[in-house]
Amino acid sequence: AFSENEKLTEIKVAQDNTVYSSEGGCLYSADGKTLITVPGGLESVTIPAKVTEIKDGAISGNTTTIYGKIDTPAEEYAVANDLIFIAVE
Repeated sequence: AFSENEKLTEIKVAQDNTVYSSEGGCLYSADGKTLITVPGGLESVTIPAKVTEIKDGAISGNTTTIYGKIDTPAEEYAVANDLIFIAVE
């Protein structure tokens, strides 16, 4: 849904939401450990090191580059989905 909307560049969640959170315009679980979706209008996304799971289909649309830590779900997702991965410290 959101990941395929190439005009959407940001998802915002109310701070008092107990189910979801947002960071960098992306939708996460409330604890920030699961990346649920990246807006389809983003060409790149930085995935925080605290993320332990990325939902299937969370990244599509215009997003072609993932920034993240080595040996994390960010790198695994990029490799499995033929996306560019750039390691960050």
